[in-house]
Order: sequence, then C-alpha cells, then structure tokens
Amino acid sequence: MTKINPESPTIRESTALYKNRPIIVEMHSSYLIFRVKGMRSIRGMMSIDGALQRALQNQAEADVAAGRAGKPRKRQRLSRLRAV
Repeated sequence: MTKINPESPTIRESTALYKNRPIIVEMHSSYLIFRVKGMRSIRGMMSIDGALQRALQNQAEADVAAGRAGKPRKRQRLSRLRAV
C-alpha cells in the first residue's frame, strides 16, 4: 500500500485509460486529483472520505438491486486450476 506523505503529494500512473491515455492519480493527505497523462487541463478532485462514502452507497444500491439487503455476502470460491 502506498503511504501518503502530508508534505508532498504522491503521484501514481494507473492502468486505467481515458481516450487511450493513462490516468494519473495525485494522492494528497485528504483528497485525490485525477488527470489524464499529458493533458493537465482535464482534471477532477475528490475527497478521500467522499470516495469511501460513494463506494459504500454503490454497494448498498447493488445489494438492494440483487435483493440481498441486510443479508451477509457469500464468499466467492475460486476454482483451483490443476496442472495437466
């Protein structure tokens, strides 16, 4: 996990693409800045607590849509590949 230094932002290049360009994530102590590599004019900011809130809201909406609101989530079992 990347540790965030409060004195200077941590900058990482993600594998996600926008118009065939990688997305750069600048991690500050309380917010994130997303921008497209090579295009500093296209950027967006999001607070870290806002990102967590949105992720929890999306999960709750997905649970309601699947009809499992309030039920514990089943663990997914990964099938093991056997070497032939």
